[in-house]
Amino acid sequence: MILDLFPKGPFLPRNFFQSIMNHAPEQQSMGMKIMQQMEDSTVMPNRTTREILRAVFGQHSHPMKKYMRMMYWFPKFWNLNPFPLPEELPIEYIKLCQIGLKRIAEYEAKLSVSYLKGSYPDSENPEFIATMQSQEQQDMLAHQSVNKALYVEGAFTLWLRNVQMSYFILRGDPFTMEEPEEDTDVGGTASSPDFTYLNNYDVSLQEYGARSKQRGTNQSLLDAPDPIQEGPIFAMCMTTNQTEETLRHWIQTLQEENPHLANIPIYFNLFNLDKGKHHVSELIGDSKLIESS
Repeated sequence: MILDLFPKGPFLPRNFFQSIMNHAPEQQSMGMKIMQQMEDSTVMPNRTTREILRAVFGQHSHPMKKYMRMMYWFPKFWNLNPFPLPEELPIEYIKLCQIGLKRIAEYEAKLSVSYLKGSYPDSENPEFIATMQSQEQQDMLAHQSVNKALYVEGAFTLWLRNVQMSYFILRGDPFTMEEPEEDTDVGGTASSPDFTYLNNYDVSLQEYGARSKQRGTNQSLLDAPDPIQEGPIFAMCMTTNQTEETLRHWIQTLQEENPHLANIPIYFNLFNLDKGKHHVSELIGDSKLIESS
């Protein structure tokens, strides 16, 4: 252990004033760097580490306090993540794609890998498209209206520890909330809505702005912005070749298990590709069909 290389005794504080004045600051700083490196590398200290730190720097030194903080927090965070990564990430990119897509998809989603032209599974650097799609997503896509376009968007960033990966999604339009119909009285005129139930809420004027003073608390509640609606995601993928041509091939691959997809117009909204260039392009025109190769 590197900490065991420090001499025992010379850096121990001899009195109260040396303890509060940061005795041997350079050596303590080096000890803190070693402890920080252990934390960054997820190395759990043990009793031997404690005894070495106590013999080198003393009970109330900064490295010893760092050790006690690590011993307090490490066990709490050790099994906190419900989707833990393996201790050593695989080197193969296809396995990294499998881990990354599993983290953002459902447990029931199925992974399929299609290799691009000229690449094979046993190639040295195969070019492929890893697709993740569940049965529920296939059912939703089968009932998608042909009058509403779909969008291929990306590349979005996903981090697996210090490994940066990119993925793409096939999504639909945001869900629309149906507006309630106005009630009419006997005369056929629209009746005024009843907002008396809103008086039970303790709403502060500071939260909803100065408009509450003029329109009243009830009106300020009605003026609050609606939450952002998200659309359905029908599939997602990762690929070694992040180009529009590759994503077109991905859509054609999806048509094999989703034949209804051939009748739906699709637009490409791509960004962070090749030095971050952003462009939007349409996949199909008036024909609304993709010719399978």
